[in-house]
Amino acid sequence: MKLYSVLFVLAAILKFSDSCLVIRYSEPPACACKTLKLDSLNIKENRVSDNILYNYVFSSTIKAPEIIVEDCFVQIYCEDGYELYIFDTDKGAKIGDYSLDGFCNPFPQKWQVDTGNGIEEYKELKGVCALKTGCDCPYVQLDSSNIDVYLGENESYKKNIQGYFIRAPEITQYKEDGCQHRRECPEGWQIYTVWDPLNQDFTSPLANVTWTSDCNLKEKREWTVYWWRPTVTQSGWVKFLSAFCVAYAACACKTLKLDSHNIIGNKVVNNSLYGYVYSSTIKAPEIIVDDCFVQMYCEDGYELYIFDTDKGAKIGDYSLDGFCNPFPQKWQVDTGNGIEGYKELKGVCALKTGCACPFLKLDSSNIDVYLGENESYKNHIKVYAIQAPEVTQYKEDGCQHRRQCPEGWQIYTVWNPSGQNFLSTVANVTWTSDCTSQKKMEWTRYYWQPGVTQYSWTTFLSAFCVDFSRRV
Repeated sequence: MKLYSVLFVLAAILKFSDSCLVIRYSEPPACACKTLKLDSLNIKENRVSDNILYNYVFSSTIKAPEIIVEDCFVQIYCEDGYELYIFDTDKGAKIGDYSLDGFCNPFPQKWQVDTGNGIEEYKELKGVCALKTGCDCPYVQLDSSNIDVYLGENESYKKNIQGYFIRAPEITQYKEDGCQHRRECPEGWQIYTVWDPLNQDFTSPLANVTWTSDCNLKEKREWTVYWWRPTVTQSGWVKFLSAFCVAYAACACKTLKLDSHNIIGNKVVNNSLYGYVYSSTIKAPEIIVDDCFVQMYCEDGYELYIFDTDKGAKIGDYSLDGFCNPFPQKWQVDTGNGIEGYKELKGVCALKTGCACPFLKLDSSNIDVYLGENESYKNHIKVYAIQAPEVTQYKEDGCQHRRQCPEGWQIYTVWNPSGQNFLSTVANVTWTSDCTSQKKMEWTRYYWQPGVTQYSWTTFLSAFCVDFSRRV
């Protein structure tokens, strides 16, 4: 039977609506290929094992590239003076002075890029720009902005150098191949040469002398380093080379502004002043550092408190003035009990309420800081609208006694931020409170119901309102 006869028979037995042939094409998934800008802050955690290009980039002065992603297309490029390198979890390529253009294949969600050796697939396209120096051996410029990234896990650096003023040395001599040969620090600064960022002992006399260096091309971009002294020339080969200058006599005492976002992370154990501040409504102070001098103060209505890792003091309505002693790198401050040394001067302002007992104002801006680790809060309250209650009654001592929420809102009283169960019936009732000053700034809180009056003492007290009809 001929083909047109078959088609005629099929048309006769099919309904008109059934006789159309419909071809459906599945839509491709959206392009979601990943990119990542690499720089000195994240190059370490994106290590590519046993990769020569990664080792070169890690040992170079680097910065992040520009990455433009438009739908399924990507372009990566560096500013003038830098060369582009790209990496995935297990490979890499040098792109050089050129920009890189790529296309995201949406089915495996991988980038298709031309690395100069043909089209290659990259699951995550990580780009980084390395400074062009005209030298085949890599050199990292270390200064205060990036030294902790490279040496932050080195014990001798942390114990003996970290915290002092640090800068990059000046390169005072180059060789014919364009590679630096000699580096120097300003007068009064100590030079350190680095060849093993993780394990090097910076207390060794070999570390804090001026090493010269030559780029040894025969050894796969390794440096030959030299140190000369009478009757001895010491040399070695290294793949990582850098240097930095330290001013031990300069003032580098540390300060820190405390507020509700970092007060928990700077806890002072067994310190009643810290306990009071933690339980109060707080904000950061103003801190002015001018060379070796510091001034710290709070705005009107707040009192200043200062802390170190193991102590604290109440400064009150006054400003605090201090001087940095550059040799132990400690602040010398007058706390009202004489001059004291503070290794790190942490300041915080606590709201003056006229009450000897602290009360923390909780609302949507800070509640996650205090209750964010509480399971019952996370599972049952966090997603709803939250505001602070209104104080409706004060006692003669100026302390609040009763709090109230708007109609339709549920009140919760807080006395144990990390461990309290907010599903308990005693949590979501209106507690009244009295300041029991003889119990070291503790509150006495009361809850009355027919036939029973419940009360207890707490050093932490707060409350908040929840509208369970509104998710946020």
